[in-house]
Amino acid sequence: MHFGKTNVRFIQVVTIAVFIGSLWGLASAGPPAGKKPGLHIKQASTVNFRSSSYHIMYDSSGGKWDIQTYGSVYRGTSYSYSGGMYLQIQGSNFQSLNYQGWKNSEGELELGPWKRNNLVIYRRIKAYKKYPFARWLDIIENPTSATIKVPIAMYSNVRYSVTQSKSNSGARTFGPKDWAIWTKGSSSRSTPSLHVITSPEAKIRPTVSVSSSQIYARYNLTIPAGKTVVLCHFESQNRDTSKLEALMKNFPRKELLKDLPASVRGLIVNMKAGGSIAGVELERHAKSDRVLLAGGDLMLGTIDNKSFKVSTLLGEMDIPGDKLLGMVRGKGGQLRFVLSNGQVIGGSAKDVKLDLDLPSGGELAIPLEKVKSWSYRISKEKPDNFETIGAYVSLDSGDLLTMKTDDKAMKLRFTSLCGPIDLTPGDLLEINRNSRKDEKDKKSKKGAHVISFANGTEISGDFESEKLTLPLTLGGKKVDVSRDKVDLMFFSEDDKPDPLATVLTLENADKLVGSLSDKGYRLKTDFGQAVIALDKLRKISFKKPKPESPNIVTVEMLNGTILRGVLDKDKIGFKIGKGIHLSVPTSKIQSMVRPEPEEKEDPADKPPRIIPPPIPVLGPAIRILNGPR
Repeated sequence: MHFGKTNVRFIQVVTIAVFIGSLWGLASAGPPAGKKPGLHIKQASTVNFRSSSYHIMYDSSGGKWDIQTYGSVYRGTSYSYSGGMYLQIQGSNFQSLNYQGWKNSEGELELGPWKRNNLVIYRRIKAYKKYPFARWLDIIENPTSATIKVPIAMYSNVRYSVTQSKSNSGARTFGPKDWAIWTKGSSSRSTPSLHVITSPEAKIRPTVSVSSSQIYARYNLTIPAGKTVVLCHFESQNRDTSKLEALMKNFPRKELLKDLPASVRGLIVNMKAGGSIAGVELERHAKSDRVLLAGGDLMLGTIDNKSFKVSTLLGEMDIPGDKLLGMVRGKGGQLRFVLSNGQVIGGSAKDVKLDLDLPSGGELAIPLEKVKSWSYRISKEKPDNFETIGAYVSLDSGDLLTMKTDDKAMKLRFTSLCGPIDLTPGDLLEINRNSRKDEKDKKSKKGAHVISFANGTEISGDFESEKLTLPLTLGGKKVDVSRDKVDLMFFSEDDKPDPLATVLTLENADKLVGSLSDKGYRLKTDFGQAVIALDKLRKISFKKPKPESPNIVTVEMLNGTILRGVLDKDKIGFKIGKGIHLSVPTSKIQSMVRPEPEEKEDPADKPPRIIPPPIPVLGPAIRILNGPR
């Protein structure tokens, strides 16, 4: 059969497309490991956009959100959109990896990762069951060692040209102090939509334009090296524009963002998300100090207290007023004082009164037992947004206290399924209460705490000692704390994944990331003994047919060979980082996965070197005697 040049080119293009498609299909959707807690949703199920071109969600009012693989709205309710909420970076639209996404148990959808301009981007979309809104969180990560500046646009196409619009200030166009606007198309069949784009006092504000049938919000973002920023937008649909206006007037931003931890809310740059510290929701006023009584009465003025005498975990303290942001009464009546550096101190304050100067004149002395919360006004010295406060411990008493984490100051020893572990703070992200549930018994839990290492390792267990001696920065004191009181010990958010590491998955959901200490294994099979060299090994799966029987393992070699049998070892030597050596019982292992070896360039595959012909040396001119003149 003869193929022309055109057909050959077509076959080449198809082959390349199929090859790229096969590589693309190797990846599957799911939340990334080792990221800031709460930044990504937990996967409960996968969403496939190949089987259906969009995924439908509904909000509390029945508003339809048909989300496409771009994280955009296809049509919405009654053609409210004609492709809305696109995220565009340097002229390219976001698109989910492998046409897949994932949902959590509440129905929130996440898509990604998408790589553009050395950035890694994820999109989270949530339709609220209690509010007539949908929310977009665009997570933009800069994994490089250099600052990246990039233009970003969020744009929506509505079904018909916009003929009516109104911002939160009442203007027809979006002004420099506006934060939301509703739009209505020229046809009576279209559903008007509300666009909440930013908020007063946001870190950055976009430029917003409404032209014909397009609504654009444009940003010029600067993302520092190794950092993450988040853009947040809300949309609502309703045929009655007066209801959209009412939503603008009473926009429940605090309620719509309270499902996010404070660390994530602090990453939102286009919307002042407020935020809590260690669960303390501290309302603050821009112009006055604020006092909220237990009965619900609100008073504004100036708080005159120079200090507050408090009985705390650290003993009796006299906390200066210039070091405080405010106080909230917690459960059980405990007072939680929020310091200006982000720490929270719980305690009691007997016979202490709050001195409040009223702007109209007069001074009130209010017993703290009558106060639900109080706070100082927002100022340059006492800002509303917090930077990272460093390493800290969060206790079930409500205290959040910063720690010294150098190796000499802090000694932590942990017991686990694999034996005792001496922890080095520099290797850790956090130690958290264990929220895992046993697969067989949904009510039981394995291990009181879970350690998250910077390399991706997660180990459950508990502190070996019932009392922990923690070196605190506050006053340079050390405090003894019961291990049962520790909710969270935070060390760092800088994860350092190792793509060339071996991964052991254990039966209790622990994940060990590191390297094998063993030189190799021998496998007893039905056909004889096989030698398992580590450099030839891809994966081992462990399975125990009966409780009393040995582990039957399935070995996959790099060349495709499959072997089944019994290993010659009942423990696997494993190393995490530089100093942690473990002996992992094979009876507790589910799988061992070795990294794929890096492909080395074969010299035989290189094209032969092309040696150009020698350049002729020109001699004296030759005269042709019999040639033409």
